[in-house]
Amino acid sequence: MLEIPNSAPIPLEEAQRLVLSAVQPLTVTRIPISEAHGYCLAEKLTAVHDVPQYDRSSVDGYALQVKDVRMANRSNPVKLHCLEEIPAGVIPTKTILPGTASRIMTGAPIPKGATAVVKVEESKIAEDGTGDIWIYQSVSSGEAITRKGEDMAKGTMLLPEGTLLGPVEVGLLALFGVSSVLVHVKPKVSILSTGSELVAADQPLSPGKHRDSNGVMLAGQIREAGGNPTYLRIVKDDPDLLAEQMLKALQKADVLVTSGGVSMGDYDYLGLAFEKIGAKVIFWKTLVRPGMPVLFGMWHHKPIFALAGNPASSYVNARLYLLPAIRRICGWRDPLSKHVMARCDERIEAKQMPHTRFLRGFVYTSQTGELRVKIAAKQSSNVLSSFLESNCLVKIPGGQGFEADEPVEVELLGTLGERVGMGTV
Repeated sequence: MLEIPNSAPIPLEEAQRLVLSAVQPLTVTRIPISEAHGYCLAEKLTAVHDVPQYDRSSVDGYALQVKDVRMANRSNPVKLHCLEEIPAGVIPTKTILPGTASRIMTGAPIPKGATAVVKVEESKIAEDGTGDIWIYQSVSSGEAITRKGEDMAKGTMLLPEGTLLGPVEVGLLALFGVSSVLVHVKPKVSILSTGSELVAADQPLSPGKHRDSNGVMLAGQIREAGGNPTYLRIVKDDPDLLAEQMLKALQKADVLVTSGGVSMGDYDYLGLAFEKIGAKVIFWKTLVRPGMPVLFGMWHHKPIFALAGNPASSYVNARLYLLPAIRRICGWRDPLSKHVMARCDERIEAKQMPHTRFLRGFVYTSQTGELRVKIAAKQSSNVLSSFLESNCLVKIPGGQGFEADEPVEVELLGTLGERVGMGTV
């Protein structure tokens, strides 16, 4: 008989806690930084030198002494003698003395004696052939000079363990001479869609059938969270066949995800399949809508997520439980999704139920600069298309509602002003 430690639906926060406490990061491997984008750092890195390693010019112009141009302006330019030209990557050979300057390029080292740089736009070469220059602007001490260690000083934390490596992080690694890094291995995630009513996307429909959308949708969500998904197949409503296919998938993957078959209907066989393969159930059903039926368990230290079959429910299940687990397995320090507050455009009616509701919505910045959210018209759990007009999930605690202009908590699915499936508006 299948043991269910939590036979009654449990709150969202408890379900997420149970998921994150059950999974751990995978082993680590060293890879070149050219391949590190999208991986999570498995080591702490410290700056081994200053950046920049010397005072350098932040503009093209003339390195000089501030006191020489204190009174300089367009009607009263100051004439200085140009000593040399200093391209980026070349060490200066002349010291700046009163009445002198050196032509300097962006990124080039500041010569000794110089206390500021004047932009080249505020200068003019004298026409007398002496090499002198006219300066048309006064500057303050240190102007247009990037100081040694200003970007990052030697010994400071470069990147902590658990950092998700993106373009900026990889660029910083290269800047400090780090050519390879220790990262957490990305999990292999197998996906099975269940239901005798399902057919593949490339198959013709017959009466009573519909095409499987969850498999490829979940694969996209998993990939965005850092996992390596494999969409295996559709499994018909047969508990023996389902158990067989689950075991085959688990032997090749680190995580197994199924969709459909987790409710209490006559053909919902995931619970029976768990029993047949000897998987341990951690919870079954949560106080969340859409997606109340969700079965989570472990098989030989490998997590199994049996998600709801309705597309919107499956999507929300994945956002709430599967993706945080994948991020944790990938090594993220904080695997839960970030939430922001926004004011709702319309009234959200309270429902007398303990379930936390997640409504599809579109969050945007108003003309006055505040975040606002508009609730999508279609909220049914079997409707996927309304996500095309949405970029967030609006979190409504159990039993609560909100009046128009009240602040609500939202989880961003894309960026502000961007619909999930239709790009920038």
